[in-house]
Amino acid sequence: MPDFLSLPTYLESPVYWKMLEALTSVRQRKQFLSKSRLKQADYLMGIPKYFYDLVDLLQNQIKSSDAINFEDDKIKKEIGGEIIVSKSGELYFKETGYSKNINLNSTALGITNLGIISLLVERGILAVGSYLFVDEPEVHLHPSWQKIMIDTLFELSKKGINIVIASHSIDMMKCIEHIMEQEESLNLDDHFGINQLNDKGETINTSDSVFIRISLIKMDLGKSFYEMFLESI
Repeated sequence: MPDFLSLPTYLESPVYWKMLEALTSVRQRKQFLSKSRLKQADYLMGIPKYFYDLVDLLQNQIKSSDAINFEDDKIKKEIGGEIIVSKSGELYFKETGYSKNINLNSTALGITNLGIISLLVERGILAVGSYLFVDEPEVHLHPSWQKIMIDTLFELSKKGINIVIASHSIDMMKCIEHIMEQEESLNLDDHFGINQLNDKGETINTSDSVFIRISLIKMDLGKSFYEMFLESI
């Protein structure tokens, strides 16, 4: 049986986390109906199982010999606090300098997006050799927070965590390009694999130069803005 720490972590939309209380009720109802063999009533369906799996992991203080030493003060400073897990397993936002916990429903989605990353590290879920999959990490993030997100994911990569993201953000691509230009001493292939897909899921623009691939991706993402500019002339 594989070590659960070696299993991949899928980071879902922050909307799921803001609806955690309601989704937990849905889960409990499904479990009750399954055990009692009663006819299922109409209720919310389609919640990914791996979301609930991650919720279960967060509710336990995990200790691992592969845990990473990671300072996430940058995230806490940017969002003005941190996401914590209460003794009863509920998630709250604790604002710096205040003792009262704030329900995630009352916080910005961007705070949840960044705060969950910090919490995954703190709880030991992200460890050396683990995998983190993030679909569109730019969602609900101001461009300046998108940079914080990319910087954080890059630092986690340097600590031995394998990260896979899918993005449609030109700002994200610019941040990645900037890091690659600045980190000349690193073997970029150890941390970056840039792959552009068409609408059929096929790889396109397979230049040997990663910077050419990034440039072509930025051109594609900025195409609509360029066309609007031409229309306004």
